[in-house]
Amino acid sequence: MSNGFTTWPRCGSGGRIAMSLGNTGTLQNDTVASACNTTGKILVEPDLVSLRPTHSKDPLASATVMASFVTEDGDALPGCPRGRLLALVDALKTKHSIDLLIGFEVEVVFLKRTSSTSEPYEP
Repeated sequence: MSNGFTTWPRCGSGGRIAMSLGNTGTLQNDTVASACNTTGKILVEPDLVSLRPTHSKDPLASATVMASFVTEDGDALPGCPRGRLLALVDALKTKHSIDLLIGFEVEVVFLKRTSSTSEPYEP
């Protein structure tokens, strides 16, 4: 893909990124909620049809893409909001002939810690 962005990391087949299941229960202070199961992994699968560059005036070239939480087989995880929404839209269309156009936004920004006290994180 020649769009000026780094290609999506390949983590096995399908270009998925693996992350700890514990990340779904991480709080703002980097502790894990007691109700969270930290054992296991989630595969984050990008929907490349939704890949869009961000605003051209951003100081750092970046893009946005929608993604779903999936299993090794590509099935939606029960806790995936996007997968649940798609299943609901599909059920309404199949059972009641209702077509919906719905969206929601959940933002994730990946940062790394630095040794600086004035700017402890960087992209």
